[in-house]
Order: sequence, then C-alpha cells, then structure tokens
Amino acid sequence: NGVVSVAEETALVRAPAFTLKKTASVDNVRAGDRFLYYLWYNNTGAAASRVWLNDSLPGQVTFLTSSEPRAGDFNWTWTSVGPGTYMLDLEVQVRGSATGAYFTNFATLAYADEKGYVWAPIGASVDTALRGPVLSLTLTSPRATIHANETLTYTYRITNAGDVAQDLWLNTTLDPALAYVSDTAPSIGGSRTVAGNAVRIRFQNMAG
Repeated sequence: NGVVSVAEETALVRAPAFTLKKTASVDNVRAGDRFLYYLWYNNTGAAASRVWLNDSLPGQVTFLTSSEPRAGDFNWTWTSVGPGTYMLDLEVQVRGSATGAYFTNFATLAYADEKGYVWAPIGASVDTALRGPVLSLTLTSPRATIHANETLTYTYRITNAGDVAQDLWLNTTLDPALAYVSDTAPSIGGSRTVAGNAVRIRFQNMAG
C-alpha cells in the first residue's frame, strides 16, 4: 500500500473592509441653490495602502469646493488609510439650466491592500429632488385619555416649504373604537371622502 501524506496550513489574510455611504445636506433644491454632498468611507479591516474615490457629479450641478484637495476632476486619492471613519464633503451649486424631477449622484470607492492588490470597487448614490414641494406633517391631539361618547379632535398640520403642491392627499385611518364626525377641510379648500374609518382629504394648489 502506498503512503499518503497530508499537509494543512492556515493563512491569515489581512484585508481592508470598506463601506461607502453618500448623503446630501438637503432633499429638495432649486436653480442657484448651494448644498453639500457627504461621503463616509469607513474601514473596519486592515490598513489600505491606497484608496481612490470617484464622484461623477450629475449635470444639474457645478462643483465648487471640497474638504480635501482633488487628485483629478472628480476623484480623490489617499494612501495608508487605516481602520476608522472618514468623511469627504463636496459643495456644489445647482445650474440655472437644470431640468428633471430629480437627479442622482453616484460615487465609487476602490482600494488596495498592503500588498498592492486592488479589491473590487463599492458604490453609493443619493437622489435630490429638483424644485417641487417640500412637505412636513404633524399630528396632535389635546387629550391623552377619553371616555365613551366623548368627542376627540385630531389636528393635522401640513407645511409646504417648497414649490406649489398641485395635488396633495391626506389619508388617515381611524381606530375602530372611533367614529368619524366631521372635519374642517372644506373651509381651507379641501375635499373629503369617507369610507368607514378611512378618511381621505385632497388639497389642490397648496402654496409653499
């Protein structure tokens, strides 16, 4: 019988482990507005010998400045990036000729380990609305407790900090223990539809 020799080894791989996240300082912009893009590139692994970040800005904005110097038109490079949390911010301005309902900014990050091996790039993106309404909604009630057959009033406050909202719907479903009585929507230009405990109120041309 032959002799079979088996050898086993364990190798320790020291690799960087990056995540990339991208956000904007505002959700809704108009022509001429300035705002910031924030890019977080966090390393939870070993040190990277080199990191490349590319951010191809959408055509609706113009680059103004960044928190760190660029290596090229839309790229930044760092060396010896150890474990930790890092952030790059870019200031941009919306072009006067910008069109569309929204625009998307894509960014990619690539990195090399301590041996120079380049790992697969990762990406992140963020959408920003161009013009349009900017709505907020609050719901309050003056009473914390209520007894049978008593009247309870809910107050819905809608605020528009953007452009005119041509059509706006407020949909609410009442608790089964409650019965709809009335609302003030018609007095402020709204119309209502009530089906059981579902109340649907529509407003048109709500100014900002």
